[in-house]
Amino acid sequence: MADLPRPTGRTALVTGANRGIGFAVATGLAGSGARLLLGARDPERGAADVERLRGQVRSRAGCGRSRRD
Repeated sequence: MADLPRPTGRTALVTGANRGIGFAVATGLAGSGARLLLGARDPERGAADVERLRGQVRSRAGCGRSRRD
């Protein structure tokens, strides 16, 4: 993965980002500076997944806040 360009400033659409591989991919992209779009059938569950993802990215980065666009 070291050979891949950083996604900073790019937008990625991740489907299935609330579980498994999709969540891992979304976490990695967000932690690398990408702006994410997550698809969800249920808006409330989607909002909860976004918060869970933000918490995961914050804990990996070791900081207490995230950037909101």
